[in-house]
Amino acid sequence: MRLMALIDATATAQNPTDFSGTKRIDACRMRVRALGGSRPLAGDRTTENFMAFLADTLERVKPSPTIAVTDKARALKAAGRDVIGLGAGEPDFDTPDNIKQAAIRAIEGGKTKYTAVDGIPELKSAIARKFKRENGLDYKPSQISVGTGGKQVLYNALVTTLNPGDEVIIPAPYWVSYPDMVLLATGEPVAVETRMEDGFKLHPEALERAITPKTKWIILNSPSNPTGAAYTRADLKALTEVLVMHPHVWVLSALISAMATLQSQATSNPCSISQWAAVEALDGPQDFIPRHNKVFKERRDLVVAMLNQAKGIACPKPQGAFYVYPSCGGTIGKLAPSGKRLETDEDFVTELLDAEGVAVVQGTAFGSGPAFRISYATRTEDLEEACRRIQRFCGNLK
Repeated sequence: MRLMALIDATATAQNPTDFSGTKRIDACRMRVRALGGSRPLAGDRTTENFMAFLADTLERVKPSPTIAVTDKARALKAAGRDVIGLGAGEPDFDTPDNIKQAAIRAIEGGKTKYTAVDGIPELKSAIARKFKRENGLDYKPSQISVGTGGKQVLYNALVTTLNPGDEVIIPAPYWVSYPDMVLLATGEPVAVETRMEDGFKLHPEALERAITPKTKWIILNSPSNPTGAAYTRADLKALTEVLVMHPHVWVLSALISAMATLQSQATSNPCSISQWAAVEALDGPQDFIPRHNKVFKERRDLVVAMLNQAKGIACPKPQGAFYVYPSCGGTIGKLAPSGKRLETDEDFVTELLDAEGVAVVQGTAFGSGPAFRISYATRTEDLEEACRRIQRFCGNLK
């Protein structure tokens, strides 16, 4: 019950100007006192005093910039603006019908109860078959743990291994959540810069320089979010030759049991219905994948070509994922139509959204700029129009 008071109050504190904010904080304060709480929550009703009640850990992290951009684009659309949102990495393709039907059958068949914490046996077996079929890898179901998504699995792995001060090497540009996950797990993220001219890939020499006695992890994302960089077998072999010289740097395979234990006390099992749908997604027809890949390649080539025609923009061609990560370095220092001088990539994306209604994410959110990320996992017509608007915006800079 004490925890319930804290949860209610924390949710309100995230939006202290909300209509019910003061009333809910007061209600939570009274509830804790009524339950015998001896520590005052906040001496008065000020947000500053109440925020002191929250865990210090929250001061180490920030909200996701990609979600912030998507939310802002939605808000502008709701207000009547013509906005094209290219911030979220979410394909516009609908879920295939056979996968939908598998979820419906699970509901109709009563498969809506708790499952094993780390996934149903049928899904673990389907995952093992996928690894064997597509990747030539042999895994037993006991070596597989199912979570609610990539974020949770990574977070579970970090929480179960990191002690205060442990370092995690993260090549930059990186997925925005990596450093904050490490910080939440009491670790220290160590960003290692990569270069556009090197394909945004981590070089063995840079990895060697970054490893210290405190290093416990390296997070290698291939194909990369946000750059689309993909490591070849030769690239990976060169990196592993460095890693074998440093056996204190951890690998994920040893953590399955620990991750399941953490998950049992956190979220418990993934949604049962989604698990049965995932079995069908892995074992069912795969013909939609080459069709989708063809569309993604067409979109990638369209976006790269059009962005490279925009003044001040340089866009490399990614090898994978559904993102491009162009440099906007050629626009820095110029005046936007509003009269604002662009000093950072955040200025660039803010002015682009205000002037042309195109929402993208600034490169500094990914640890490397001046640049911005575009997700081309959206309608081709919208992508083409968005690129035209970016060309116009850049052409109007002075």
